[in-house]
Amino acid sequence: MFIGLFALLTAILAIDNEGQKAETKKKSQNLEIVKVEEEKIKSEINLFLNVGILDGKNSGKGEDIKWFDEKNIISKPLFVDGGDQIYGLDIMPNMARQTYDLISNNNRILTDYIINNPSKLEVGEHSFFAGVDGTFSSNGGYDNVLGYSSEIENLTLAMDYKVHPQLRIGGGLSLGKSMYDFKDSKSEREDLFFQGNFFLDHINDEKLRFTSLFYLGGTKADLERHYTAVVPDEHPNLNPDKRVDESATSDFGNFYIGLNNQVSKRYDIEKSGISFYYEPRFQINMTYLMQGGIDEESSSKEFDGLNIEKEDSYSLYSGAGIALGKDFKFKNDTQLNLELGVDVFAEMGNKYKELTNDKNFVDRKKAGKNSGKHNTIKGYDSDYITLSTSFRGGYDINESFSLYSGINYDFGENEKKLYGNLGFNYSF
Repeated sequence: MFIGLFALLTAILAIDNEGQKAETKKKSQNLEIVKVEEEKIKSEINLFLNVGILDGKNSGKGEDIKWFDEKNIISKPLFVDGGDQIYGLDIMPNMARQTYDLISNNNRILTDYIINNPSKLEVGEHSFFAGVDGTFSSNGGYDNVLGYSSEIENLTLAMDYKVHPQLRIGGGLSLGKSMYDFKDSKSEREDLFFQGNFFLDHINDEKLRFTSLFYLGGTKADLERHYTAVVPDEHPNLNPDKRVDESATSDFGNFYIGLNNQVSKRYDIEKSGISFYYEPRFQINMTYLMQGGIDEESSSKEFDGLNIEKEDSYSLYSGAGIALGKDFKFKNDTQLNLELGVDVFAEMGNKYKELTNDKNFVDRKKAGKNSGKHNTIKGYDSDYITLSTSFRGGYDINESFSLYSGINYDFGENEKKLYGNLGFNYSF
């Protein structure tokens, strides 16, 4: 009997031991599976780290980019979309465009509302100006280059001095902040800017007018760039639906110098008790821009961000147009001016040069050394011919205080911009 019980107990213990072995084996297999999955994920990250794009101009969609790894060119697209985002092809071409737009906005405010709106001075007298302006715009994109909306806050301080019955000179300072939100993206840019201005304004007896504005300034820009990419389901080396969703931040400086010149002549017409004026105008403007390097810091440990080399460019454009307007004078010495303008501009410079990224993904297998070739980013496709339309109004409350507002639409083959502004000036 004891022998039977011992045999039964031995059998039970053996079964339990086999169960423990099976459970241990199962746990070990699960650990191996986890380890394999971890290695697979790690290999995906390594492949992602060691991937770049072939040297050359890349302005197409991410799926059209020729990707390569350390061994050969990847035959299938690395990402369904987002490759253009990772390499900044959707945002970086806009950097110079936004800076040139900011410069143009500063000069437009100074010319339209201060230089062309002088105080009544005698020879030897001077006056001071203080003005605040807010400009809001919507800028179109093209292909995979994103459009954006912008807001520019401008404070202008200036003075002028009448040296001759037909000539006055002056100078001033423009200060402010500009903000840009990219469409269909969480990316954004913010600049603080300053600009020094020196001008002369000459009007002869026949109302032929020549104005010249010399300026130099700079901006401090902060850029936050977001990028999202998805790996295609059919990719042979990566898990389907693998996503990259990261951001990179950077700051960079811009410095510029330029000269604007305009010739115009006002013709006052009065027929049948109706008075108005028209003013043909011609201008030629030059700007030299020095854009600093953009060195990104990424939120991802897998991606080292971009390092865009500094780039100099210049704009040289001429314009011809006409303004048609009317002055409404009221009994209380206030005055309202309404003016419609049309101008055609021809760009002869090289505003938007291609950019060079000299840093790709970090290759941890090589102790942090950069892998992959440098790549270039095609500059914004500038329009040779641009048509600009404008409508603006100014209300002089008295000799010292005036309000103004305007709306403009500029368009060409690639550049489309709708913007409006509201501001006031105080002179004393």
